[in-house]
Amino acid sequence: MRLPTDYDIRHKWIKHATLMNNIALNMADWIAVRRRMREDDNPQPGRCSYCWNEQRREPQLHCKYCWGTGFMDGYYPIEIVRGSVSDEAEKIVRFEKGKLIISTPTATLPMEPRLQDEDLMAWILFDSQRHEIIDELWRYKIESVNYVIWDTEKIAHEIELVRLDARTDVELKIPFKI
Repeated sequence: MRLPTDYDIRHKWIKHATLMNNIALNMADWIAVRRRMREDDNPQPGRCSYCWNEQRREPQLHCKYCWGTGFMDGYYPIEIVRGSVSDEAEKIVRFEKGKLIISTPTATLPMEPRLQDEDLMAWILFDSQRHEIIDELWRYKIESVNYVIWDTEKIAHEIELVRLDARTDVELKIPFKI
């Protein structure tokens, strides 16, 4: 087995810097994130006394106090990050080489904050001078989280999203204010 030379090490880090630069250049959108409270959070968030059913060990989905999470307030305070969102107005269904392909909205976000399925995300117009949200373009629920990995290191979130629907999704009523 050969040891890496100085050239190998420099070449590896140049490739890493180029990849990170490309990811950073594409993160031109402002994203507001609200992470969902979970059972394994430490410290343990308080149970929702308005809707928690102790016998079934579950909350009501449309509770206005916990938003269906079972914990008071339901979500942590908002965090504003730079990212990139790719969104089609509707899911695009097409056939490609005999396979059914369904495209969904996706986003690329930095590794902090750590995101998980069912966290909320809003694509926003943000005034960084006054530190305020001007407008909310779309709101999403995170369907699945993958990672952009470079040389065994996680460097960004690659996220599949579900656009929330005003007719059916209680999460649209959750305030996204700083």
